[in-house]
Amino acid sequence: MIGKMRIILLSVILLSIPLLGPFVVKAQETPIVALPPISLPSIIKEAESPGKPEGGVLEKAEFVEEIKEPVAEPKETKPQEGVTTGEAPSEIETLLSGQVPTTVSTRLKQFGYDLFKSTVSTFAPITDVPVGPDYVIAPGDSFTITVWGRVNMTYEVTVDRNGEITLPEFGALKVWGLTLKGLKDYLQYEFSRRYSQFEMNITMGRLRAIRVYIVGEAVTPGSYSLSSLSTLFNALFAAGGPSKRGSLRNIQLIRDNKIIERVDLYDFLLRGDRSQDARLQNEDTVFIPVIGPVVGLAGNVKRPAIYEMKGPLNLKEAIELAGGVTPAGYLRRVQVERVIAHEYRVVVDFDLSGLLEETPQLKTILQDLDMVKISPILPLTQNIVYLEGHVERPGGYELKEGMRISNLISSFDDLLPEPYLDYAEIIRLEEPDLHARILPFNLGEVLKGNPKENLLLQRFDRIKIYPKEYFIEKRLVSISGEIKHPGTYRLVKDMRLSDLIHQAGDLTKDAYLDRAELFRITPFGPDTDYKIIVLDLKKVLDEDPEQNLLLESKDRLRIYSIWDLLDKPFVTIEGEVRKPGKVELVKDMRLSDLIHQAGDLTKDAYLDQGEIFRLTANRDIETIYFNVRRALEDDDQENILLMDEDRVVIHNLWDRKFKEVVTITGLVNRPGDYRRTEGMKISDLIFQAGSFKKNAYLKEAELIRRIVTQEGMKTEKILIDLKKALENDPTQDILLKDYDHLAIRPIPELEFDRIVSILGEVMFPGSYLIERGETLSSLIERAGGYTSRAYLDGAIFKRESVRILQEKRRDDLIRKMEEEILTEEGYLATSVLKPEELRVRQQTLASRRELLTKLKAGQVEGRLVTRLLPLKRLKGSEYDIELEKGDSLFIPEMPNTVTVMGEVYNPTALIYKKGRDVRYYLRMVGGVTRDADKDQLFVIRADGSVISRVQLRHWGPLRLFSDRFMNVKLFPGDTILVPKRITEGKGWERVKDSVQLLYQIAVSAGVMRTLF
Repeated sequence: MIGKMRIILLSVILLSIPLLGPFVVKAQETPIVALPPISLPSIIKEAESPGKPEGGVLEKAEFVEEIKEPVAEPKETKPQEGVTTGEAPSEIETLLSGQVPTTVSTRLKQFGYDLFKSTVSTFAPITDVPVGPDYVIAPGDSFTITVWGRVNMTYEVTVDRNGEITLPEFGALKVWGLTLKGLKDYLQYEFSRRYSQFEMNITMGRLRAIRVYIVGEAVTPGSYSLSSLSTLFNALFAAGGPSKRGSLRNIQLIRDNKIIERVDLYDFLLRGDRSQDARLQNEDTVFIPVIGPVVGLAGNVKRPAIYEMKGPLNLKEAIELAGGVTPAGYLRRVQVERVIAHEYRVVVDFDLSGLLEETPQLKTILQDLDMVKISPILPLTQNIVYLEGHVERPGGYELKEGMRISNLISSFDDLLPEPYLDYAEIIRLEEPDLHARILPFNLGEVLKGNPKENLLLQRFDRIKIYPKEYFIEKRLVSISGEIKHPGTYRLVKDMRLSDLIHQAGDLTKDAYLDRAELFRITPFGPDTDYKIIVLDLKKVLDEDPEQNLLLESKDRLRIYSIWDLLDKPFVTIEGEVRKPGKVELVKDMRLSDLIHQAGDLTKDAYLDQGEIFRLTANRDIETIYFNVRRALEDDDQENILLMDEDRVVIHNLWDRKFKEVVTITGLVNRPGDYRRTEGMKISDLIFQAGSFKKNAYLKEAELIRRIVTQEGMKTEKILIDLKKALENDPTQDILLKDYDHLAIRPIPELEFDRIVSILGEVMFPGSYLIERGETLSSLIERAGGYTSRAYLDGAIFKRESVRILQEKRRDDLIRKMEEEILTEEGYLATSVLKPEELRVRQQTLASRRELLTKLKAGQVEGRLVTRLLPLKRLKGSEYDIELEKGDSLFIPEMPNTVTVMGEVYNPTALIYKKGRDVRYYLRMVGGVTRDADKDQLFVIRADGSVISRVQLRHWGPLRLFSDRFMNVKLFPGDTILVPKRITEGKGWERVKDSVQLLYQIAVSAGVMRTLF
């Protein structure tokens, strides 16, 4: 039992150690640090994009309401010649389109293995290859002997197992091992012994099959039956080629246990050389060894890939192997990344600007797994200025020496109609940091030739021209109501009400002519108001000058309907009819009449039951059920007579039977379950869900398809390209099925709340937004660095993930203790013990309960032991850890005490003495007591790390025991802990003291502030 309590005590202490530290402060809230300004690449990218210019400049004015103008018929558009659609652009197409990549992708494929991506077959007969004179005859071959001249005869023969053929009048002839040419000479000789003046021809028929073994690192190794005309390449294709673990440069052809050919497929892949494609014979073996050393070439080479090396390969040869460097490759910094001695990676940068010259750098020998990276040139076009806005030909222009605004805008022919002449601007990126500055100029004066306004241009300048309506409000009027083309129209000079009505297509037949209303804005000092002018529409159309008023800007004319002024009875129908809505109630109108007037039922209408919701005399709602089928058959009981304000509901068949449902979750405006309809696709579901939220990831979504059968449910995952789905690409905008679940995910690594805090002795304490990968040194640098009072050894670094882990450890310990307490309580309740033993067990149980209570009340703070160094030394060191969301760092002032706690005569805090060790401070508090466990002494440093006496004990070279613990030098904020000894000899009374000891340790170290 004592052993168990010792384990529990040790577990609690270990749980507390990462949190120990004497400095606890209350975090203070400060404003979040502002993010840096926009970068140059984003400014240039925006200038090059065809979208809306910065500052709200538009190609044409935007209004809330549509302005009615004559609309031209849309022209049929054809794909631009030379533009490739439906496939990913190649590297050359990307470069020539101006999209220079800004990073080097190291996602490379091994070179050459795609050649063998074809269907694997265990038998690959070759019958369409001519038989050469060197073909060797063997058993199984068939051929035809044709003789003509003074004698005419034809023999079809097959070589038997003995290697012989049998001819009438000639008997058995041995032909095994002869070449085709030798066979013809041999038969010519045999026939000439019997005949004269004849000609002979031999034609090969069915060829024998040979067995070839393909072993090693092949895609499908094994034994293959091939045609006797097959070559080494045929065998490789039959086996699917080498696997990516196999070599392409050292393929061996083995015959009679001897290597007769070593094949380097790179000769074939790079130069089309098939000279090594040897003819196979029966029982040949093709061996593919493990791949040799490899080197990767990434970035701006013509053929980025992973290449196998055959012998020493220098940097120049490797680049030539990859097809050379593209014109977009930056040669002043070619980087080679190398693995050193199975331990770490290093990089070396080379200047290969003299690629055509024999330089020492080009002769650098590459090693296995080297990665050569050739970065791209800067994506920015240097000698360019941009013209944008209200111009005829916006875009980029070459910047020439002495170029001014008038060189781009020489006359009104270069501008769209109605430009604003009094103000235009140049957005200039000022050297050396390229910050943006706006230079306004008078466009009208430039067109007049005023040299003062005709500014000299610099690289990256963006000249922005505005339309007149951007500054001067456009004069508009609107008309709504019973008009054929309601909307907003331009106000022209002397335009009257009748002109607006005629321009809007005239009135509808339901227009109310006795009254119309004109809403007009009237200014009152700094504020505005509006007034309503009541009009007689008949007199307006008769052009009565008192009614046919002149229009003013922003006037709104409202034409009412005759039905707006009549309170006619109506009924409403909704649900599964073709035209749901309100219908005028006529005399003796019944259910069937209403259904027919609403376009009849849809095919999904439920015919067994519908409802009528009717208002009673006291305005209560009464529900009347009816049979839809019988109502349409004019059943007197079901075809109910309708009343004013009745609401009829026709239900959906699937709502009453088996309703099919699809689900959409994630970043859409209305996630949830939706009814699946016939022909429903991905795009339809997205539309019903209110489309995407702005941070949705459109490149890939996940469709989970669940297929339910009587045997259970199967699940299939389908990846969907949402962008293509919305473009109605049939491969992505697929039909949905019942139980489908579409998950719209957010853009990866999109976090707006990556905030950390730094408090204490820094120049600018507070909370900071961080980017992914930012380190501790970067945070301290942004906070202005340390103050002169900062005590780096006492820094407290807290992390949420550490807190969760420590809290889990504490909870596990609590759960274990609870189980042991319940077990002990059950044992005491059922066992008969001696009084002394019962008393000891009850005391132990009480101690455990007390310990458990204090553990539950404790708060884990998630301290991570780290070491702060001066900023220059911290950068790039092992302590310069990557920050996570929610991290906090507190740097205290220098303390001047050392604390001694536990089993000493005077537990207290002592004034720090520089250079003093553990022995000195123990002596200052009177030494350890009799109950102290001297073997378990330990020191908790201010940074949270622990040094124990057990760690520093060892046997020396002369078998002398060494104990260096007492000589350990202490520093400000350190704590010496002296635990109490727990021995079997002193019985169970000692166990209860463990709770008190834990209390002293926790409180003195400043952890778990609410513990105990």
